[in-house]
Amino acid sequence: MAAALTQYGVSVWNAWHAVWAPVGVVLLVAFAPRPLPPHTWRAGGGLPSTVLLWALTSGAYFTLETFVPLMLSSARDVTCRAW
Repeated sequence: MAAALTQYGVSVWNAWHAVWAPVGVVLLVAFAPRPLPPHTWRAGGGLPSTVLLWALTSGAYFTLETFVPLMLSSARDVTCRAW
């Protein structure tokens, strides 16, 4: 829910959306640590560091999956029917 509110808040720039973006960020900061193992943000040994590494690599993968097609279509004028 918090991630959805944050995404909704930055989807369009107007006053109503500007109210929901900080609400989503506050909810993410408040509730994201709850399902994570203790010491995840400090990369504690064992499971916490594994969870943190998984999150970082997933974020990098999905970022590249988004921006490579964007770069190819906008900077190189490449079109693909699969997109």
